Amino acid sequence: MTEKTKEKIGALRFKGNPEIEVHTKTALILWNGREKSENKAFIISVPSYLKRLYNMEDAIKQDDPYADRTYYEIQEAIEEAKELYNTKKQEIQEILDSLHSRVSFPITEIKEPRKMKIRSFSRLGFQTIDLLLMADDLAKMVFEAQNKGLLNKKEKVLLIQVIQQIFRNVTGMVQRWKYTGVTRDDIKANNAVARQAKEKLGKASDLEVEFLKATLRSDYAPELPANRTAVTPEEAQAPEEEVNQVINQMKDKANLPKSKAS
Repeated sequence: MTEKTKEKIGALRFKGNPEIEVHTKTALILWNGREKSENKAFIISVPSYLKRLYNMEDAIKQDDPYADRTYYEIQEAIEEAKELYNTKKQEIQEILDSLHSRVSFPITEIKEPRKMKIRSFSRLGFQTIDLLLMADDLAKMVFEAQNKGLLNKKEKVLLIQVIQQIFRNVTGMVQRWKYTGVTRDDIKANNAVARQAKEKLGKASDLEVEFLKATLRSDYAPELPANRTAVTPEEAQAPEEEVNQVINQMKDKANLPKSKAS
């Protein structure tokens, strides 16, 4: 192998911090979370959630099966939350469309939108940011419906609470995982690291076999360590026929000649 073939290319990085703009107090409340007080429980903020997700991805790269499992569960929760938001959006849109056809309103504008920077990057983190903006849009629709006399105060409060709870059900899941430094090999050997991890995680230390063997993982989870003997089907190199099939589908759309398998 020549020196040239040993050269590596650096990882893809943002040159700055991504930024989002929110239009409602509801989204701002979700972003900020809440500190624990005598009468109110702690609610994790979005920046803290994103940082924990980043740390979780790093642990997955070190072969932590507990991080892998929680990451998978969060992906499922995000997908479910998006479905719930889409359903609720249709319901609220029907309310907005119930006005008489001869009533027309000008386009609403946000007087002072807020912008926040994203400082911790992860794949599911960006999906959660998208979820936050969906909540923001929904809340805006609720306020608009109330301003047009289509929702009373109680209905508005209830809908906003539903929107917030759906989002918090996702972000709260990140607290199920704690960093322990454990790996799948540690658990198989039941060594001191594994025993300490089980003690720290308590009931959450009961690990399903599919997560221990890495046969069930999030579609967006980072790659496992290169020295692992088992490679999950999603990470294995695709057959040449499958690659050509995808290329041919692309060429069909572009009306180009198809490739032949070599």
